[in-house]
This record gives sequence, structure tokens and C-alpha cells, in this order.
Amino acid sequence: MSAAAATVFAHAVTARLPEEREADGAALVAEGTPAESEDEAYWRTLKLCAWVVGLVTVGVAVAMAIAGSGFFAFLFLIGNPVTLGIAVLGLYAMRMPYYEWYLPRYGITVEAVYRGPRSYAYTDLHGTARTASVPGNAPTRRVAYHPDRPGEASAAYSWIRKVFRTLSCLAFLIVCLSLFAFNIYMAVDGFQRG
Repeated sequence: MSAAAATVFAHAVTARLPEEREADGAALVAEGTPAESEDEAYWRTLKLCAWVVGLVTVGVAVAMAIAGSGFFAFLFLIGNPVTLGIAVLGLYAMRMPYYEWYLPRYGITVEAVYRGPRSYAYTDLHGTARTASVPGNAPTRRVAYHPDRPGEASAAYSWIRKVFRTLSCLAFLIVCLSLFAFNIYMAVDGFQRG
């Protein structure tokens, strides 16, 4: 390329650039608040739910004490957060059988290598080393993980074990929800005794 051609090219490129340019690159910097991470969003939602449950529980207990029985209001005040926590634990326990059924069918199944008690290491599609919390001490285990969330993994169990685990988790969930339903019944009964 000749010097004349290079000069013409440089003038053509310069003519296309905007007239006013900031030399320090300040126009390339965007200001704003950083996006919230998944963990921060989870804890913020958990705190909000705890405040709502606490305020509703106190409000119902005060109303029950005014309109009904103070003893039942006290029992509701103590029992409602406990039974609600147990019910949420029962719902959370249903994640295990869900992942055991869903991930081997719709996820990605790989061989994981034993690293220690309840710890198997595997590599996802992007080459990132991950750890699955899976019971056992075999040298390798088949582990299935979610393609969009590779950190969520479950061991690939037989259908008999998955059915047994699903039924036991459902039984636990029914007990938890029945405790919560009894607490609501006790609150309604407390209002009626006034």
C-alpha cells in the first residue's frame, strides 16, 4: 500500500468519526447500581417472607387475644412460625425426588469421581469442575445436572429407589402440612371461643 493510499484511508476513517470525542474514555463508562446476585436475591426474599409471616402472626395473635382467647393467641403466636417452618421444610424436601426424576431425563448425565464423603466431582459442558453432594463411596457415580444451572446435580438412581424416596418425602410433606392446618384450625377455634 502506498503512502498516498494510507493517507486517503486515514482521512476517510477520520471523516466518519464524530467531531467531539472525549480523550479519557468517560463516554464508555456506564453508571448504575450493580445487578443483584442470585444469593442476594434469595436472602432478600427470605427476609421479606420472614417479616411478612412475623407481622401476620403477631396481627392475628393480637386480634385473637382481643376477640377470643388469650391462651389460644399465645399458642398461635408460638406455634405458627414453627409449623410454617416445618411445612416449608416439607416443601423443600420435595426438591430431592423432583431432581431425581427430572435431571436424569432432561439434564446431562456424566460420570463423577469420588472425592470424599458425600462429595463427587464432575466437569460440566463448559469445562468447569463442579461438586455434587451424593451419598456413597463408589469410585465413580453417574450424576445428572441441569444444563442451565450446572451446580444443581443429583445421582442417577433406579426407579425403585426414586419411587421409595418420593413416597417418603410425600408422607413427610403431608405430616408437615397437617401440622400447619391444625395450627390454622386452632386459630379459628381461638376466635370462636371469645
